[in-house]
Amino acid sequence: MRARDAGRRWTREERMDSDAVAHCGSHRCAAERRGFRRELNSWRHRLVHCVGFESILEGLYGPRLRRHLSLFEDCEPEELTDWSMDEKCSFCNLQREAVSSTPTEELSSQGQSNTEKIECEAENYLNALFRKKGPKEELLGLLPLRGQTRGEDIANAVIECIEKHHIPLDKIVSISTDGSKSMTSVRNGFVAIVKEKINHDILTYHCIIHQEALCVQTFPEEICKVMELVIKIINSIIAKALNHRQFKEFLVEMESEYADLLLHNKVRWLSRGNVLKHFASLLTEIKAFLLEKGVHYPELTNDQWIQKFYFMVDVTSHLNQLNRKLQGKGNTVFSMLEEVISFENKLSLFAEDFERETLIHFPSLLKHRQENNSDIDICYFKTTLLNMREAFLNRFQELRSSKATLAFVKKPLSATVTELNFSPFNIDIGNFEMQLLDLKNRELWSSKFERLCADIEILEKNKCDLISQHKWSSLEDLEKEDMLIFNTWNSIPDSYNQLKKLAFAVLSLFGSTYLCEQSFSSMNLMKTKLRGCLIDKNLESCLKLKTTTYKPDLTKLSKEMQGHCSH
Repeated sequence: MRARDAGRRWTREERMDSDAVAHCGSHRCAAERRGFRRELNSWRHRLVHCVGFESILEGLYGPRLRRHLSLFEDCEPEELTDWSMDEKCSFCNLQREAVSSTPTEELSSQGQSNTEKIECEAENYLNALFRKKGPKEELLGLLPLRGQTRGEDIANAVIECIEKHHIPLDKIVSISTDGSKSMTSVRNGFVAIVKEKINHDILTYHCIIHQEALCVQTFPEEICKVMELVIKIINSIIAKALNHRQFKEFLVEMESEYADLLLHNKVRWLSRGNVLKHFASLLTEIKAFLLEKGVHYPELTNDQWIQKFYFMVDVTSHLNQLNRKLQGKGNTVFSMLEEVISFENKLSLFAEDFERETLIHFPSLLKHRQENNSDIDICYFKTTLLNMREAFLNRFQELRSSKATLAFVKKPLSATVTELNFSPFNIDIGNFEMQLLDLKNRELWSSKFERLCADIEILEKNKCDLISQHKWSSLEDLEKEDMLIFNTWNSIPDSYNQLKKLAFAVLSLFGSTYLCEQSFSSMNLMKTKLRGCLIDKNLESCLKLKTTTYKPDLTKLSKEMQGHCSH
């Protein structure tokens, strides 16, 4: 009775609204609308809160469809016998278009119940929506850990969050961690506990950026002491307010390149290189200022110490360039691995540069040698570079072993089945082999990956141009590599479903914990002393708004809200 009443109320609304689209009063159409309403409610909490599925739906089909669906929020299901479609009904036509666009899935669902059909159609609709937008890297949740932070505590919190968002655990294919003991312990670590909950093998990676930072710690003790003295001098100048003000005024009088020194922060990846760069540029001014203050550091006039200092300035500059390339969204794991391997070869080139005594890649050290006619300790610096290269070679092993699988998304035409790792992805190897062979021999589809390589070449050229000009912020405006790859694979027909399944799974892998580290920085800016009472739920909402890649139409959303009336 309630469904029939709702149908009559719908008819009265149509008479009142002359612009309303035509809707039929059939039982089937009413059931379809009720099912779609329930599906909207179930998906409401799975999508980004700042956008909302209903706002997306309204943008695609207009405001009336969402308003009409609200009539069926409280309707109870009933047995129906009339499943015919009315051609004048906009909702029937919408459902017909969804069904006609997926004929293979219509055939496979003939034995399903009506509820299952509706759920399948709604899922197909959402998949089609997300396929147009491409992959998104989004924050799933912010999990506060009170008390202990053991691997077991982290695992329980993460699994509870995943289940809360209705994500099946068997969909997880990889985990990227910071390499801490609580995450990677063989027995009680987070990764080990999660693996026990999952029914298949998964790929586990130590964050590439963290490993790069660990490789940098191979500097000899003498060079590390150089950095310690630099930090000590900087702190002695900046710690006292009077000294700091006088130093900044002194730099203005000297018309120096920089207006101040930078404090070192061990947590920030680029801090050491930036601190050394500023200190090297202001070294003459620092010596003069300390001389005025009667402070004497004999190392600042020691040629061996100066050589090590300028060597460290140049090396950290190269390391910072590598670190910046590894940061950011849209980087595939294979591209990040290529950057690391390329830097390993650069370290060999740097060692050869010292062996030739040309110092082309060490401009600060070269300038010091030319100005002071110094005798550079070639063997010492060459050995330091080779030791660093050895540290790079000993790390990233889990990524190197999966190199062929990671490269598949960009170079499927050169892939061989025996080199690929299928265990985490639930791939039908027999069908995969047949589809791969067919793809390689079909010019129509294989040419798409040739064009993909050309597009990536153009993208890399633009990146290199911006990097050479030190326009790091402009890199964010370039098209993301993962979107280029996704669009290419998305244009391939579904008859290559096993190939696309592997490609999309590899695209979903995280090579680093950059997004988490970035979120911590954003959280520190949000939860200040003035906002100390911010509860976890509100902090999580603020953090999602800060880190999301979605751009809500705030003007449109605000029009739907009722304004506060003045008293």
